[in-house]
Amino acid sequence: MFLNTNLRRDLDPFSLRRVRRCLMRGRILVGFLILTLWRLMANLLERLLITASIRNR
Repeated sequence: MFLNTNLRRDLDPFSLRRVRRCLMRGRILVGFLILTLWRLMANLLERLLITASIRNR
């Protein structure tokens, strides 16, 4: 019993650290994806505006 509780105490913070690391990585990945999508949308809007201005001329 004593060994079991000891192992649990040792593993608990380790697993929490792992989860926190995964969450941080996930946040970074999500942020990166949002930034790339935002850039793509901005590029598309710019192209649309340029084509619209050329057509209006």
